[in-house]
Amino acid sequence: MKILKIPLKDYISNIREDKTIYLGLQSDMSIKGLDEEYLRKEYNLKKNFRFETSIYLGKIIFKEKNIIFEAFDVDENCFEGLKELYFKNNPDKIIDNLELKKYFLKLYQNNINFLTSYINEINQTYGIKLYYVENKNLTKNELILTLDEMVQKNDYEIIDFNDDLFYSYLVWSLRKFIIAYDIGLYQDEKHLFFNLASYRTYDNHSFYIEANNKLNFNLIELFFSNISPLEYAIAYLQKEEMIYNGALEHSLGTLQKTLNTTTHFHNKFYFKLKERPFEYAEYFNTIK
Repeated sequence: MKILKIPLKDYISNIREDKTIYLGLQSDMSIKGLDEEYLRKEYNLKKNFRFETSIYLGKIIFKEKNIIFEAFDVDENCFEGLKELYFKNNPDKIIDNLELKKYFLKLYQNNINFLTSYINEINQTYGIKLYYVENKNLTKNELILTLDEMVQKNDYEIIDFNDDLFYSYLVWSLRKFIIAYDIGLYQDEKHLFFNLASYRTYDNHSFYIEANNKLNFNLIELFFSNISPLEYAIAYLQKEEMIYNGALEHSLGTLQKTLNTTTHFHNKFYFKLKERPFEYAEYFNTIK
């Protein structure tokens, strides 16, 4: 997706002091009657853009030496005003309101429990676990085995709250949950459980954003699809810093490599940053 260069003074999400991280995830539900072909063409969307219905999970805020996950408070009003939804893999099945609520509440609760546990662990250890692997000559399988052994032995270092890259590690570890800052703020302020496109106030051919969003000019805000910390207002962004020739004060740690350590015993995911090429941290998939 093309990143639009806008005046630096309007780049509110990238020069903000607020480091709040907003979280959500896409479901297996989609909107009936949505003209996806038209939208892809009209908005020049990537092939892997997903139109599935999304839910807002809550936000991570920073308070002194702690980080706090504030889960979204789901109530009965959250399910009002929705378009007709269906399971993507079973479009002919009729879904009643009770089944719909049950599905989304289970999706919500599974991920809320994980996020709560993860943030509690970070606060208890005063940081994020990093696994130090200096040997550059390891094959992928050898690296996977090495990381497995280190995890089993609790052989890790901690990047703590005082480290300049702590925030970057936190953002990248949760990148599967990340939604754009501006739209997360809007979801939170308006108490919206579902993404904007899921509500009847938005039709197929006239999508718009009511929020004062000066950063993103795409349907990403409506569907939470293809969010990348390097392209959207999650924190202090490396790519945009280059665009503005260093005019921004901060930048996000640069992702260098990801690794899927699928074995017979577990399925874990790791990443490392350009700034710390020998240290791997875990990132987490959403729970479906």
